[in-house]
Amino acid sequence: MDPLALDSQARVAEDVAAALEHDLIDVEPESVQAVQDLSEWRTGRAVEDLVWFWRDDLKKLTGQVNGVAEGLRQCARDYRHTDTASADHFRSVAGW
Repeated sequence: MDPLALDSQARVAEDVAAALEHDLIDVEPESVQAVQDLSEWRTGRAVEDLVWFWRDDLKKLTGQVNGVAEGLRQCARDYRHTDTASADHFRSVAGW
């Protein structure tokens, strides 16, 4: 496994998480305005619930994607450490 490839994929995951956070920021002002404009209607409450669930789900998803990114970075660190330790051990056994 190439640690650089794992780091690259971790960056992709971080970019996805950032895009998810941006999506929430993008829709929130209009959604909050709709809740206020429709406060006298059941639709207003439904939109309010939808916004709450959307925020909650998006935060959970963002956390999971960031967790994947961290897992990929940790895996890359572990591969680097193992490669270095194996090379050092091989050099000591081979007498280099």
